[in-house]
Amino acid sequence: MWNSQLKVSQNHFMAVSLFYVILLITLMMTFYQTQLDTFTMLAVLLLVIEWWRALRYFMMIRGELALFYDIKQLYWSRQRWYVVKPPLYLYFLVVINLQSIRNGKQQLLILIFNNLTYQDWRSLNYYLRQFYSR
Repeated sequence: MWNSQLKVSQNHFMAVSLFYVILLITLMMTFYQTQLDTFTMLAVLLLVIEWWRALRYFMMIRGELALFYDIKQLYWSRQRWYVVKPPLYLYFLVVINLQSIRNGKQQLLILIFNNLTYQDWRSLNYYLRQFYSR
């Protein structure tokens, strides 16, 4: 068993905020001086709501993370999860598809390198890769 503490990442907030700001600017530039003002305001409202939901999701990624590599389960958010698919690995990011053992609900866990300490980040990547090398 491997475990660590997740902390809230400021890089998540910056990346998501930058993404949505770019989308808002693109939207405003595209529909500038058109007759679609109602559509534009509705789209801006929806983008702001989605930005807020994304920020709330990234605030949720904290607490204890434990990996039971012998039974291929993960403990996070006060419940156990199955790792449904092989995780997506990038240099600074891991995307893990999870399914709850308790109620079968699916969740996407996006971890960035500064959610964990450097040693824990390396260990997590090592153990996740061991899941799917067998």
